[in-house]
Amino acid sequence: MEAIIGVIGTLVGTILGWVLNNISQRGKLNVYVTQWSDDFDYNEGVAISNANAIQETYGYSYKLAVDIYNSSAETRIMRDIRIVFKRDKNALYTITPNYKADTKTVHGRATLTSHSKIGTVNVSPKSVVSYNFYSHINNNQGATDCFWEINNIVLTYRNEKDKIIVVPIKKEDYHNYRKNHFVEER
Repeated sequence: MEAIIGVIGTLVGTILGWVLNNISQRGKLNVYVTQWSDDFDYNEGVAISNANAIQETYGYSYKLAVDIYNSSAETRIMRDIRIVFKRDKNALYTITPNYKADTKTVHGRATLTSHSKIGTVNVSPKSVVSYNFYSHINNNQGATDCFWEINNIVLTYRNEKDKIIVVPIKKEDYHNYRKNHFVEER
């Protein structure tokens, strides 16, 4: 009888340990958009300023700040990070964002910053990482022409299970962007 109780106790302890381990490993990445700004650019020849009309648009730029929290007890990853510009559910333009990879101070005065396309991001368990993404799109061969049809901007990535995760960034009807944002016609 004591042997049977010992075996049952061992089995219950093993099962309970397995259940508690699985519960502690649960969790996910939570991506919080902390800042978003975007501009349509005008090329004045010697400098680039904000565009005031659709016709003078030279390019488009954005800046995005995100905090990524891993609530799991295991490292989580983000792969194939993209900013997707959509019209309803249809992707019109997709871009891999840049980020500031490394900043160095030289001789205590000058700062050198290297910029890279974002790759795979590993987020340690129970921790937060912050990223500042940005990009500029020139209107070469009409690259920004589709922007006037956009009404939704999202960040997408693939998780460790290769599932595509979508994080909303901004909803705005860019078709009416001029009425809502452009100050005056040049």
